[in-house]
Amino acid sequence: MRTLSLAHLSLIDTPPERLVDIAARAGFDSVDLRLSPATQADRRYTADERLTLCRDLKPMLRDAGITVWDVEIIRLDDTTRPQDHLPLMEAAAMLGARRIKLVCDSRHHDRAAALLAQLCALARPFGLTLDLEYMIFSGVHSFKQASAVVT
Repeated sequence: MRTLSLAHLSLIDTPPERLVDIAARAGFDSVDLRLSPATQADRRYTADERLTLCRDLKPMLRDAGITVWDVEIIRLDDTTRPQDHLPLMEAAAMLGARRIKLVCDSRHHDRAAALLAQLCALARPFGLTLDLEYMIFSGVHSFKQASAVVT
């Protein structure tokens, strides 16, 4: 059986709590939630706001029978400080997510790989994996490059 997840990007202006309701009504099994900004226009949560949101979402998810497929997003660049992403990891774990989406904006792949290793070490105690998404317009724009960074 396949799991269908409603990507937050599909309805990016929709607040997470509304997205959960929409996903449940449409018959999705899960959602992915953007809890950290991917663009300048995205909502920026303080750590306290994100924690409150997650506390509010937990019973909504349970009552709707929806799980969290992944949480977005860590943007990896040459200024990334892995410890700054601990609140997002805590939020993802609180919601029962098993993965966080990561995008690499750096063309310095050796440095990106070292930062990714640090992020993975931080994510491990939360039971999280990091999914490196490659896009033609990012610093890692092919499967081959993504594989090299991960390896």
